[in-house]
Amino acid sequence: TNPQKLPDPRRLAGFLFSLTLLCLAIGAGRATSAAWQAVSDPTGYAARENDDLLAKTEAMLTFTPGDVEALTQRAQAYAGKGDYDAALKDIDTAIDSGRDTPEMRRYKAWLYSQRGQALAQKGDYSAALADADAAIAGGIDMPGMHRIKAWLLVQLGRQFGFQTEVVP
Repeated sequence: TNPQKLPDPRRLAGFLFSLTLLCLAIGAGRATSAAWQAVSDPTGYAARENDDLLAKTEAMLTFTPGDVEALTQRAQAYAGKGDYDAALKDIDTAIDSGRDTPEMRRYKAWLYSQRGQALAQKGDYSAALADADAAIAGGIDMPGMHRIKAWLLVQLGRQFGFQTEVVP
């Protein structure tokens, strides 16, 4: 009888450690590559990210039509591409969602802030201001939202020909 010799556990541990390092290096390389693409070609990278997000959300919405999170993500992709009309349509659909829970009310307040930003990009400052008020009333009561509201008031005043100046 010839007993089979088992491999040395230290060699096996060394091999597994080397394999782990190789896997980590490959993963870090991919992350570094994505970061390099974002820095070297930000416009192209953002466009690809928006296209990817749009494709993913389209697929999600074919299986779960009316999903509020998918609609919101698709709206963000549309806004990133500059298609504010499509973004507004998706945000309106998400806001009109029938669920009425505390979490959903807070989420809708955030959606109002997002819709307000899209409306401001289109130059509809009065509607954007109404959405900023709705966002604040719904619980998005943060300093940034108040700054946006102040900026909208200035833009609205300029739209009507008022000489406005913001003094810190």
